Amino acid sequence: MSEMSNWPFEIWLRLAVLQMGLAPETFWEMDVRDWLTLCKREEGKALSPADFEALQKLFPDKGVTDDRSK
Repeated sequence: MSEMSNWPFEIWLRLAVLQMGLAPETFWEMDVRDWLTLCKREEGKALSPADFEALQKLFPDKGVTDDRSK
């Protein structure tokens, strides 16, 4: 078995889509290091949806449209 089988990708995908509102394609395009950084905050707690939304407003993706309103 590969080392990758120990990574909880299914759980991460559900968190990304259901809690953070990311499109599945966005999650799969992310680097693992970026994902782990996104999920951390002080005292080791994961970002809340409100924290993530605030970051999106501060640092919007350029040239990417938000399809959640459809």
